[in-house]
Amino acid sequence: MLSKCADWGNGYFGNVRLKVLTVLDKQIHDRMILVRSNGRPVAGYHLSNSIQRANDNYPLLATPIPQDVLQQVFEYTDQIVQRAVHGDGKTAPNAKLIFDSSTTTGAEDDNRVEINSRFSFTDLPRAGDVFSWWLDDSDLSGLSGDDLKELLERKGIIKDGHLDEELFGSVPEKLWIEGLPLEDFNSAWDALGCILANSAAGQLYTADQGSLPSSLNAALLNYLMPTRGDAIQPRIKKIRLDLEHYRVKDLNTLLLSNTEPHYIFPYSPTDSSWGDYYALLLMWSRNPYELVSWLSRICSKPIEDLRSHVLAVEGFKRICLGLGFDKHADQIDALLSSDTDMVVWVGLHAFQDALKNGTLGIEALVKIDSLKDPRTVLCWLINEAHFVSSDIKPHLITKLTQSIEAPLTDNNLHELLQPVRGRLGRLHHLTPWILESLLVPMLEQKSIDAAQVSRKWLAELTAQWRVALENQDLYFTLLADGAFTDELAILTAYLAPSDQQVIFEGIRKVFDAAARTIYKPLSAQISWRSHIRAHEVNLWLFGLTRRIAVLVHDDVRQQLEELLLESEAIVERLPPCSSRSIISDELLTFVKGDPDQIKSHSLHQTIQTAIKPHH
Repeated sequence: MLSKCADWGNGYFGNVRLKVLTVLDKQIHDRMILVRSNGRPVAGYHLSNSIQRANDNYPLLATPIPQDVLQQVFEYTDQIVQRAVHGDGKTAPNAKLIFDSSTTTGAEDDNRVEINSRFSFTDLPRAGDVFSWWLDDSDLSGLSGDDLKELLERKGIIKDGHLDEELFGSVPEKLWIEGLPLEDFNSAWDALGCILANSAAGQLYTADQGSLPSSLNAALLNYLMPTRGDAIQPRIKKIRLDLEHYRVKDLNTLLLSNTEPHYIFPYSPTDSSWGDYYALLLMWSRNPYELVSWLSRICSKPIEDLRSHVLAVEGFKRICLGLGFDKHADQIDALLSSDTDMVVWVGLHAFQDALKNGTLGIEALVKIDSLKDPRTVLCWLINEAHFVSSDIKPHLITKLTQSIEAPLTDNNLHELLQPVRGRLGRLHHLTPWILESLLVPMLEQKSIDAAQVSRKWLAELTAQWRVALENQDLYFTLLADGAFTDELAILTAYLAPSDQQVIFEGIRKVFDAAARTIYKPLSAQISWRSHIRAHEVNLWLFGLTRRIAVLVHDDVRQQLEELLLESEAIVERLPPCSSRSIISDELLTFVKGDPDQIKSHSLHQTIQTAIKPHH
C-alpha cells in the first residue's frame, strides 16, 4: 500500500496531500470514505462487506451517508483521529504516521537532477564548437565548461557574466543560408539552444519570414523526434496537462465546448530543453506545414511517453502564442490542412480571429469548404462573429444559406442550431437574433418551414420549464426569455391548424405538470421551493398563451380558452406577498403586459415576407 501511495504522490496527482495513519483496531471499526472541500464536509460513503456469497466477487458495498447526519459522522471520525494523534488526557497518543506525501520523494529523483537542470551556455560539450561557428573563431572549438568560459572572458565575449550584446544581438545570417553545418547536429543544436536562451539573439520572432534551408529543416525534424535516444529529457513535473482529454475529441465536440486553445496552452516557461524550444519556434515561424505535419503525427495516437507529451504541449504553446501576435495566412492554412481534429480546432480559432480583425477577408471563406462538416464550422463562425459584432457575420450567413441545397429535416435543423447556442447553452442569447438573422433567409428559400422552427422554439422553452419543475431555479429576463417567447407566439400565428395543435399540446403538457405540483395537498408546506417554481412556470405559460390567443383566428382561440382559464385560476391563487418578494419582477411584467402589443411586432412583416409563396 505504501508503495502505491508513493507512486501516486510522485505521479500525476502529486499535488494532492496524502497522509496515512495507523490507529489501534479497537478505536475504529467502521470503514468510511469522507470527502471534504476547504475542510468542510462534501460527501461520505460507508463501506461494508456484502452479504451471503456476493462478497466472493463484490467484497465491499459503498452506501452514501445521508446528508442530515453527515456533519455528525465527520465530527465522530475527527474525534477518533484527534484522540489517536494527540491523546485524550487519559491515554497516550497511539497513532503512527506511516506515509506523508509532503515529505516523501521518489527514489529516482536523485538521478534526475542533472537531466532537469538548466544548463549554462558554456556547460554542454559542444558549446565551444557552436561559439567557434558563430564567431568564426577556431580557438573556441572543442572547449566547454570553465575552460571555455575563461577564454570567452579573456576575449571580451563575456562581459559581466553575460554574452556581448553586439556579438549576440541576432543569429548569424549564415544559419538561414546553410543551416548549422557541424558534425553531430543534435548535440550542437543542444548547445546552440542554450546560447540563444542566454542572448538577445533568442528573440527569433523578430526575424524576417522565409523558409529554412532544406538541410536545417530535415535536421530539426530529426532533432524533434520524440524517441530520439540522445535527447535532453524534459523537465519532470508532477502535474501535467491531460492532453488525451482533448486529443480524443472530434472537431465538432471541441468547437462546441466553448473552450479556447490559448486557455489550454497559455504562455509559460518551457518544460522542454532549449534546443527543443527553439526548434519548435523556428519550424513554426519558417516552415509551419512541416511543424503541423509533425504535430499531427504525434497527436494521431495516444501519447504515452513523457517527451512526446511535452513536445506536443510545447508545440501547441508556441503556436498559440505566435497566433496571439500575428495571424499569418500560411500558418493558418497549415493548421486547417491537418487531418487531426485537435490541430484543426486550433487553426479555426486563429481563422475566426483573423476574420474578426480583418487580417483575412471574405475571399478566405473558401477555406471552409475543404474542412470536415463545413456547415457546422460555418455556424460556429457565425456565432463567434455575432458575439463580437463582426462585419463578417452576414457574409458567413450568406455562405451557409447558399450551401443548403435541399430542405432540412428536423434533425438537420437541430444539428445546425447546436453551434449557435449562447454561452449558457441556449438558443436565445442576451437578446434573440437567430430567427431573424440566420433562419429567415432559410425560410425565404424554403430550406425550412415555420412549423419546424416553432417546434424547436417550443422544445427550447420546454427544457427550461422542465428544469424549473425539477426544483431548480428559473431565470427570466424580458430581453432574452421574453423576446424569445414572443418569437414563438408570432411563429404560431403563421402555422397550419395541425401544426398549431402541436404547439398547444406541448404547452398543455407542461401546464398539467405545473398544475399537479401546485394542487398537490399541502404542496407549499411539503416543498415551498417546488411550489413557487411551478407557479413561475405557470406564469410564463399564461403570458405565452395570452399572446398566442390574440394572434390566432377565433375558431382556433377557442381551443386555448380552457387552458387560459385554468392557468389564470392558478395565477389568482398566488399570494400577492409571494409574487412581490420571490418571483422575478421581469416575469411579472411579462405576464401583466398588454398582449395586444404583440400584434404590432416588427417580426410579423419579416415572417410574412419570408413565407410568402414564390411566383
